[in-house]
Amino acid sequence: MNITMHKIRKKIAVITLWRPVFNSVHQQLFDYLLKESFPSSLCFVWTVEKESPMSLVLHKMKNVFEMWGSDVVIIETEKPSIKNNNEKHHFVSTLYNRAITSIDAELVYSIEDDVVPPKGAFARLKKELRNAEVKVAFCPYQSRNCVKICAGDFVDGQYMDWGVWGVGKSQSRRATWVAAGCTLYRGDSLEVVTPAFSRAKGGLGWDIVVCKAISKRGGRAMVCMDIRAEHLYKK
Repeated sequence: MNITMHKIRKKIAVITLWRPVFNSVHQQLFDYLLKESFPSSLCFVWTVEKESPMSLVLHKMKNVFEMWGSDVVIIETEKPSIKNNNEKHHFVSTLYNRAITSIDAELVYSIEDDVVPPKGAFARLKKELRNAEVKVAFCPYQSRNCVKICAGDFVDGQYMDWGVWGVGKSQSRRATWVAAGCTLYRGDSLEVVTPAFSRAKGGLGWDIVVCKAISKRGGRAMVCMDIRAEHLYKK
């Protein structure tokens, strides 16, 4: 895939990788995006399979979001042929590469299409980034089996037990890696670690590789313990 060279400059970019099927799960995320309090300098970057039902929906929603004063970039891709986890990670990394290189934003808010953040999540995550050492802030949600949290203390992809994190406490907790489902990144950190995306190997997804690279440069990934997102595909 060709990398987009022209960059849209905004303070905030919201990136979502949309799957082809449109359903009530996606509608809940649209509702959140429309109701959340975002700064005026905002751009949505959506990747979607070309000519899929979801692509048609996104082009209609593009008009709605533009009426609200936001820029919208839709990146359409061919239907992938994915046979294993390595190919999936490579494809996802390519999508994020295209999304990130299409914008120049101070903050990049990544929301997976099956995760619905609580209202006000953006402000809470942004507050966590007041500490200059913090490069990534994560709103926790459960993994598909409901007993793990999509973050961990190790870079081998192991998930931490949900109960261990004590969600609901006011403090934040440092993690070695966090998932990208409801995550706020400093834009300059993502630019620095972009080359690592294509080097994701084994069972590690691009989000773990990114956090590992940020950590090597002295940056921190923090989990905000007092908020919780809903993972609608977790069962």
